[in-house]
Amino acid sequence: MYILLRSCGGLGNQLFQAHYALLLQGKNSSSRIFHFHSTNYSRHAEWELHGMPFESAPWYFKFILAFRLPQVFYRLGWSRTESLRFFNLFLLDGYFLDSKEYFEFSKEELTATQYRLKKALNLDGPPAYPVLLHLRLGDFWENANQKRRFLDSTFTLQAPSTEGAPLETMTNEEEFVEAYLREHSLDRVWRIVPTRGYTGLELLRRMMSYKLIRYNGSTLAFWAAVFSGASLQWQRCLDDHHYVTQNCMLLDRLREVYGVDVTEMND
Repeated sequence: MYILLRSCGGLGNQLFQAHYALLLQGKNSSSRIFHFHSTNYSRHAEWELHGMPFESAPWYFKFILAFRLPQVFYRLGWSRTESLRFFNLFLLDGYFLDSKEYFEFSKEELTATQYRLKKALNLDGPPAYPVLLHLRLGDFWENANQKRRFLDSTFTLQAPSTEGAPLETMTNEEEFVEAYLREHSLDRVWRIVPTRGYTGLELLRRMMSYKLIRYNGSTLAFWAAVFSGASLQWQRCLDDHHYVTQNCMLLDRLREVYGVDVTEMND
């Protein structure tokens, strides 16, 4: 059997895609995984999982993947998963964030494949720090005003004590959050962990060093919890139709599949 994987997106998405391909390979150990990473998106993201045992897809497999048949069938409702099988070809094209994708795999298969992925990427070390607030901004919002309103809600709900060491936060927009903290006199109780210039894997390793991650729907933060055993928390400070809330609820439904302790924080 040949597994043809079309991947896209950043490292968090790539991990779901690679994990699913490995799960299928586990069903048939003689199968080979051929891979093509698409960068034809407004948010450019390179493939970061170079240590995976995947083969570069030759032109004829790329030609097949270009039709994006799994996505066509999935969106038309003709398939319940983002994968399709044609004779000895298994086509994978999706984000694999729906818990229905994993019904055919046992808990043992899921856990073993997560371990295989973790070892292939050399991700080790137990969490050492208590709490991280991870703020994914950027393409999650349309403008600066929306980001400020989100930060208003977030830091109001967090309400940290002014005593003791500053709490740590990571964000992909450090200057923006730093200016916000200064403006609201919160820079004494919150400290930004500088990660500018990190690769996705470097950021993942840093996030894995925390025992509790409070996040707003980052797939990379979710995977940090998968690999480290950390707990996840998220806040419903936006309406249920907002992309961030939708993403948090989507990942929430994967907590049993991936064995992650995820809770929703109350106001």
